[in-house]
Formats: sequence, structure tokens, C-alpha cells
Amino acid sequence: MDKKLVVLTDKPTSAWLEIVIEALSSLGNVYSLSTKTVLTDVQELNTDLIFIDVSTIDVDGCKIMTALQRREKRTPIIVVAASPTWQLARELLLSGAVDYVPRTLEKEKLLAISENALARYQLWAEAK
Repeated sequence: MDKKLVVLTDKPTSAWLEIVIEALSSLGNVYSLSTKTVLTDVQELNTDLIFIDVSTIDVDGCKIMTALQRREKRTPIIVVAASPTWQLARELLLSGAVDYVPRTLEKEKLLAISENALARYQLWAEAK
């Protein structure tokens, strides 16, 4: 079954976004959404995986994580950053992210990170 994957970024035209969409398209449909869309739309995204590029969003990463966690309780969220710091990583992981990784252009790595998160959430869901 095809997955629905969302990349959250406020920079809709970037080489990195194009690579992510290409890398993850083998898993299903990949959509790019802005933080404004996510924060103002009260409906669930009904997605299987969310990527947040904290390097390109216009709001605080923890604020967007909190908003997403309220609505997307069963969705793994992966945070990526161009220059990750341990303080921000810690805050976002404590806010509910399943992974926090440096931004990469390696399609195989992006796919592996995504598949790992999906598999972990599947195991978690089955255990409940």
C-alpha cells in the first residue's frame, strides 16, 4: 500500500526538497507543506510520515512539533537540520520526534531513515 509522506518546509523550491521527494517517492505520495498551512488547518493530515526541515521553517521547531503531536499522534516525525545542535535535537526529541538527523543529499540514506521510522512505528502500533 502506498504511503502518504509530508515534508514540512517554508522554502518550497530547494534542491534538497527535490531530492527528498525523489528519494521517498518509492514509498508512496510525497507532499510539501508550509508551516502556515499546518498551523492554520485544524484537520489531521492523515499521513504515514512527516519530515520537518527546521532549517527552513519560519516558526519555532518545538511549536510546530507540539501542534503536530496534538493532531498526528500516530505519525512518526523526523526532524532534519542543516546545522544540527544537541540542544535543539534534545528539545525536539523530547517534543515527540522519532529521529533528528543532519540534512543529507544521499537518497539512500533518506530512504533508510524513513523506512526505519515507519518500521519502528509499525512495531509500536502492533504492540499496543
